Amino acid sequence: MKARRVVDTPIFWHNRTLSFGGIERSQPNLTVINATQAAHDALRQNPLWLQTFERNAAVQLLIDPATRLIIDANPAACRFYGYARELFRGLPLDTIEMTGMRAETEDEISIFDFQHRMRSGQVRQVRVTGSLIESPHAMLMHMIIFDITKRRRAEAAEYSQRVLASALVNTAAALVDTLDLPEVLDRILAQVQHIFPNDYINVMLIEGEHAAVVRARGYERVTDFTTYADTRLDVYETPTLRWMMEHKQSLVIQDIDSDTRWTTTPNTQTWLKSYLGAPIRMGGIVIGFLNFDSSVVGRFIDYDNASLQAFADQAGIAIRNARLFERVRKQATTMEHRAVESDTQLEHERRLFRTILDSMTEAVIYSEFEDADSLRPRFVNHAMMRMLGFPDEALRIEAAQEEALQRLVQVDFPAIDRLSLDRASVRALRDKGSYHFQTPIVAADGISSEISITATRVVSADGTLIGAVTVVRDVSQAIALERQRSRFLARASHELRTPLTNLTTRLYLLRRQPERLPQDLVVLEQVTTQMGRLVETLLEMARLERGDVQLRLGSVIAQRLVIDVIEAHRPTIERHGQHLSADLPNTLIHLTADADRLIQVLNNLIANASNYSAADGSITLRLTETRLLEKDVPAVCFEVIDNGIGIPLDQQDDIFKPFYRVVDVGEGVGLGLSIAREIVEMHGGTIAVVSTPGAGSRFSFVIPLQPLLD
Repeated sequence: MKARRVVDTPIFWHNRTLSFGGIERSQPNLTVINATQAAHDALRQNPLWLQTFERNAAVQLLIDPATRLIIDANPAACRFYGYARELFRGLPLDTIEMTGMRAETEDEISIFDFQHRMRSGQVRQVRVTGSLIESPHAMLMHMIIFDITKRRRAEAAEYSQRVLASALVNTAAALVDTLDLPEVLDRILAQVQHIFPNDYINVMLIEGEHAAVVRARGYERVTDFTTYADTRLDVYETPTLRWMMEHKQSLVIQDIDSDTRWTTTPNTQTWLKSYLGAPIRMGGIVIGFLNFDSSVVGRFIDYDNASLQAFADQAGIAIRNARLFERVRKQATTMEHRAVESDTQLEHERRLFRTILDSMTEAVIYSEFEDADSLRPRFVNHAMMRMLGFPDEALRIEAAQEEALQRLVQVDFPAIDRLSLDRASVRALRDKGSYHFQTPIVAADGISSEISITATRVVSADGTLIGAVTVVRDVSQAIALERQRSRFLARASHELRTPLTNLTTRLYLLRRQPERLPQDLVVLEQVTTQMGRLVETLLEMARLERGDVQLRLGSVIAQRLVIDVIEAHRPTIERHGQHLSADLPNTLIHLTADADRLIQVLNNLIANASNYSAADGSITLRLTETRLLEKDVPAVCFEVIDNGIGIPLDQQDDIFKPFYRVVDVGEGVGLGLSIAREIVEMHGGTIAVVSTPGAGSRFSFVIPLQPLLD
């Protein structure tokens, strides 16, 4: 045991395992109370204890382990829990302590994660470090409490977003894997269970002015769904459906008995208490609805509107594709049947077939069997020709399509033998009716992309397999998004690891060298400020992307704004050995804008220029009057010019994307330029960069002098 002198008699810190919830309780008696009070009085006589406990900003409690009564609480604890000190003393620990579990155990200290209840009733997630103090008078437990509520919420939110992103990717893959409409509807219900747990759900599709239930799950537990499944509702006479049709947004009704938007129908059941609906959209048109019913009031309080709508939109694409390809398959069979009747009619049907496919946004290939083991493309639609690199003007030339077919036959799929691919395709078509795979491809213009291929068999009237309709989707953006997400996680982890390591080190030293508290507090404040700045940047980007940020427009003098920004940055720039200057016109430029947001844009651009400039580099802010070319209206142009390392040409289109960084220089996770672009576009302006590697960069953004009306 290691002895410490904290009073006039030795006090020992025991190396033992504690369980705050499992210490045997004993009935307090006068002897125990007197001994505990004596131990407490002895501690309060010691100046070091007063410094550590009374004057420390950390939340601390002193507990009698025999009775689980709170002996004392320092001022920080009183502020945190909301109790006056005289009320805290003698308060049972169970008053504030809720469920908890052990986090870890070190040599002399046990660490636990708890839920603690404030006097206001609010519950906070806390981490508690506890150790026993033994003196000749009595044994006391010393607890230090850290509020980890925000961290737990952030961890939960991050986990939720990862699960949701993975689920949406799996949903997209599941829905495009088949073009059979009944199977698509079944998969929609199966996938929605994974992403949005629910009690009862149905899918309604619109035909004319009515919406009919086509698939449902869960209702058999509470009602005879036979009658309910046959329900056809007039979209414009049903308030909930009409609202979603007009607003093209999801609708939640927490209590149908008290919400005026809910209209009771003959099929309304007594068990139905709350409702959530989402429009199934396709190209801005509502084609159906996802309906969630619950027998619990307030069931849908925590639903995520953006995620639900993303799922509904994905379902809309799958339903539309299934409907179109059902028509295509029927049309293809009809064309083959009518071929023996009339060559003229056959040509008409082929043109109709071509028109349908050419009107689709998805790339489509129609193939027929060249022999028993291989398929040969016979037709490609316009979207497929564009994917192969043909310009739009070539789409009307029949020879261009023939060239596209020849090029498609000669496409080299890396790492896949062409003959084995065809044999595998034929076997899959015959056995399963479809096949799916993903591969890279290089277009005629030299652009590489990753494509997803889904083929569905085409059969004749007598059931003979005659060919396949293949949908080709460019999934490069989805893959790039996943890589971007991975870069963000790696960058955020890197940015958080250093301050967390520093924080852990300082806390470790504080326990052993409390006399260094003033110096360590400075470092701890810097570390928490750095972490807070990172989190705030992430939240700011999320708010901008959701459209939660509203501009506060006011009259702004552009020169004054630039001068204020320069003066704010000058000390930091000069500390780096760099030079900051301004090039401003003499005539004052007045504009209507959100001054704070424009300052935020300039701050990001100046910080970016400083990070990528040498120690003796120069940064210039230039202001000129101009016109916004897209709208041909008077505008002002802000420029931030540096002579730093510059940006390679092939990366200049990517630097305004979230989390993108040219090189690993400076702080941050690559959101500054992305946030700047969002703010500029909210003002109706544009932002651009001109850069030469090794010679510097010029970032410029143009803002109209007056807000543009939609």
